[in-house]
Amino acid sequence: MGAESRTAARTSGVTLAACGLAAVVALACFYAWYGLLSLPFFGWDAYPLIASAHVEGVGDVGKLLTAELMDGRYPLGDFYRPWVQLSFAIDRALWGVEPFGFHLTDLSLWAAASLATFVLARTLFGPRALAAALFSGLFFALHPLGWEVLPAPARRADLMAVLFTVAAFACVPRTERPARLRAWLAGLFAMLACGSKESGVLVAPLLFVFFALARPAVGGGASLGPRLRAALAFAAPALVSTALYLAARFVVIGGLGGGARASVLGGFFQMHEVMASAAAALFPPFGTDVSAHTSDLLTVLGIVTLIGAAVALSRGKAEPSLAERRPLTGLLFWAGLTIFVTGVSGDKRAWYALPFLPIAALLVGYVAEHALALQRRGAKLGGAALLGLALLLLAYPVRSGGLVRETPDSIALGARSIQDFFARFDTQLLLSRAGQTLTVEALRPELVFTANGREKRLALHTDYSVRAYAELRYPGVKLRIERVTATPPEPAASDERVVVLAFPPAAN
Repeated sequence: MGAESRTAARTSGVTLAACGLAAVVALACFYAWYGLLSLPFFGWDAYPLIASAHVEGVGDVGKLLTAELMDGRYPLGDFYRPWVQLSFAIDRALWGVEPFGFHLTDLSLWAAASLATFVLARTLFGPRALAAALFSGLFFALHPLGWEVLPAPARRADLMAVLFTVAAFACVPRTERPARLRAWLAGLFAMLACGSKESGVLVAPLLFVFFALARPAVGGGASLGPRLRAALAFAAPALVSTALYLAARFVVIGGLGGGARASVLGGFFQMHEVMASAAAALFPPFGTDVSAHTSDLLTVLGIVTLIGAAVALSRGKAEPSLAERRPLTGLLFWAGLTIFVTGVSGDKRAWYALPFLPIAALLVGYVAEHALALQRRGAKLGGAALLGLALLLLAYPVRSGGLVRETPDSIALGARSIQDFFARFDTQLLLSRAGQTLTVEALRPELVFTANGREKRLALHTDYSVRAYAELRYPGVKLRIERVTATPPEPAASDERVVVLAFPPAAN
């Protein structure tokens, strides 16, 4: 009885410590990024998403959940992301078109994803792996990819998909106890991930992998057959929910949909480029440009070296709580499928590295946990070296992420440009009258700049963004918004105003 009491006390102590460290992660996240709450909307799709997400009653919710993304306003493809639409509808009902509320939602989602990564670290590495959980959670929370995602509400789709993906994997049971409730909860998260972004279809097969391969102690011991059957039973709700999403998507869009540049072959042929860009975004020391011909190769070699080091660690002796699991198996499958799906999209966007962020965070946490395990076993030098590596990797987001109190010059310049443009647009429109055509000097759709030797692009607003803004700002005014072209626009009718957007020459 005394031993049981001591075990219960230790378990309770670990739980309390985990709660305290989780609070540290959440507080660090909000402290790091709260300055972004004052920014205007960035991104072409922010206003179109808000304009298409209007709900006045219960019936409108059903229409919203069965509608194409942005009511088909997006010009580069057809998508079905009902949970993103619903989140924008809730924000619009609460905040109108005030950017603060939308940014607050995105920051809350970022904090939730950081905490989900914290929980997943304990799921994969053991409930006592508090160092892994803390390093993983902080690496996600403070990572400078937040500069790419948080100012632009439309990128909430990527963030929600990552959050629900990580949450689904965190449902994998730690013991042999029945996991029916966890399986259905994972299935719910799988549906939420799919309905946030198409990459969510990876959740169901990866749940199977995490259960069957990454956690060999669960579902049948060392015997492969029973383990695979147990894994299939656990992943079944996620497989069903994914199939339901795909069927609904086919009906709503009228086909497979997707981006205009999507290609299955691209998933294979662009894998090295995806690895290079993701590694450069996650671990910039591997992305340092040496020359135009060698930087991608060095980037791939760098990230392979990091993974190789982690694999080597996993084959060494460690604490029983860490050695009895094979967490890298699941992480490598997760990374491989994510690389393929990102290549299929055919687009190269800086924030497309976001799905890799929890994987990188967990690798950093794994190194930190191994370092402490070596220290406890008396391998002081090896433990200190590993802990130094983990601290070095964590130092990057701390020094260049949200804890940098000054907003980067590019974002500050973009914010001023957006505010100046809409002030100019509003002034000219308010001074106009029905039947008039007016020309407004428009923003460049993107602000191009260089950071860390690489070209970066910051999306501002374009013509369909301005149409949605005008629809929201002037609901009772009949407006027609066009771009300057070689052909003059048709004259304005007596009851409408025509606004011609004159984009800078480089943007036309």
